[in-house]
Amino acid sequence: MKKESSTKFLKLCLADALLKMMETQNYDSINITAVCEQAGVGRTTYYRYFDKKSSKEDLLVFKLVHEWKAYNEKHKEEAAKDGTMEMLRFAYENRTLFRLMYKNGLVTAIMKVFDEVSDWTEEKIPLICAPSSCMAISGSFINGSNMTLTKHPNRFKNI
Repeated sequence: MKKESSTKFLKLCLADALLKMMETQNYDSINITAVCEQAGVGRTTYYRYFDKKSSKEDLLVFKLVHEWKAYNEKHKEEAAKDGTMEMLRFAYENRTLFRLMYKNGLVTAIMKVFDEVSDWTEEKIPLICAPSSCMAISGSFINGSNMTLTKHPNRFKNI
């Protein structure tokens, strides 16, 4: 248990270091060595937990999944009633982080997070929203504009 919590702490420190760097640098220009230096961790330690190909993206996914679990723990009752709405509230509350990832072209990482934390199945998705409306909802949080659902789930209006 102690090793698991120290591993989680290490991954969160690395993710925070990466996010801090992303505030001033382009994601693609940030290398693993710089992230490790920012976090005060050796590269060997880093590669113990992440592979080379998608390691930076995996860090960000880990961070968001961790944040979702903490959020979900605080909002258990609401999540039990309407998990989709709580997921959207989570995205809204963390819009700065989502916006930073979106601006750096990490939409696939955002989608990985939603895939990992949701209980959506292919059968449920059409009942929740059509793919175009899901993207519109995501885009509204990420781009910072406020949008609301009208009576029809595929139509939105700016407020």
